[in-house]
Amino acid sequence: MAFTAVAIGFPVWYRWPYEEESQIIETGVGVVERRVTTWQRKWGGGRWKHGEQTRYRKDGSKQFVFHYFRDELHDRFEAWEPGGELEVVGYLDHEKRSGTWTINTDTVRTTQNWKEDQLDGPYELHWPDGRIERMLFTQGVLTAVNGQPWSSPLYDAHHRRERKDNSRAIDDELYSNLNSPTTYEFRSVPLSSAVHAISADQVLGLPLEASSTPVLLDPRLPDLHLPLTCRFDGLDVKTAIVLLLAKHGLVADYHYDAVWVTTLELSGPWPDPTGVDQIMSTDSTDPFEAPLSALDKAWDKPVDVTTTWRTPIYPGEQALADVIAEAFGPLMIEIDTSRIAPTADEPNRFPVVAYLNDIPFQHALAYLLFQAKCRCKLEGETLVILPPDEQPTPSNAAVQP
Repeated sequence: MAFTAVAIGFPVWYRWPYEEESQIIETGVGVVERRVTTWQRKWGGGRWKHGEQTRYRKDGSKQFVFHYFRDELHDRFEAWEPGGELEVVGYLDHEKRSGTWTINTDTVRTTQNWKEDQLDGPYELHWPDGRIERMLFTQGVLTAVNGQPWSSPLYDAHHRRERKDNSRAIDDELYSNLNSPTTYEFRSVPLSSAVHAISADQVLGLPLEASSTPVLLDPRLPDLHLPLTCRFDGLDVKTAIVLLLAKHGLVADYHYDAVWVTTLELSGPWPDPTGVDQIMSTDSTDPFEAPLSALDKAWDKPVDVTTTWRTPIYPGEQALADVIAEAFGPLMIEIDTSRIAPTADEPNRFPVVAYLNDIPFQHALAYLLFQAKCRCKLEGETLVILPPDEQPTPSNAAVQP
């Protein structure tokens, strides 16, 4: 009987989960986190996390509660505020978010539905003033906002990159900051001024000393000064942009290395009408190849383009030739603007408005040309700017700038 008891009891004891406490220590700081982890021994030696793991802050308050199944995050997840309030409750299915997640903060209560680590189903935001914003997702793709069929090319591009379906869907800087928390509050603020504020105030989650992703207005919009009114506090950037623009029939797209505010009808891939995409720049450091031209060196060099200010809020219109000379002159590139030069009758010929900081030269040029409906071509090492009536027939190939 004793032998039978040992034969049965030992495997049960050996495999029975047990708790172990550990500490995370930083040099010069001391203990910064304490963990209580549930482990299970493996047959043949070793162990894995199997059961609950609780993490505590330096002050002893609970921060996270995870559950593991054989070293994989699985089942319930909790995040706790320093004051002891439960902030996030969700579920994971073998490392992937699944089911309903709820997030409660001082500013908003959010309910999300996930499947296979993608948003799938209703997504609701309940604000303290009683407002409710609703979005609907299908396999990570936004399909409706507040009951209306809708999409967001920028949100979808972020999703494609997150899923590793398209590593070049958006640039590294923008991708890393679209999940940053931000706050938008506008009261009858013109669209042009709001877009400038979004760019200038670094609300894309970047520190003040860093460059930001420009936020540009599609020049084809019927009303560049449409009044915007909203308040979204503490949302991630990509969700805040969706809700801000959807209230006014607009969407966020991505062109020329910039967030591009446009309409749903005008969004999506289109052939680049400026000719910039057809100019190939050399990118080589081979010492046996010909030295790079001034254009090659400047092609991806960050530039600033800020036209003459009309008000402290938004820059005014200025002739395209003048902007090109002022913004691109220091690059020492041969640019022929004789065909678009201002005249006595048209001192602001081909007017453009731009507020661009640290954007690659090729994208800054493309945006200015797009706005003015002009085009460029390369003759030798000289960029020739063509007015609208001299544009060659554009290619039918769809190119995503």
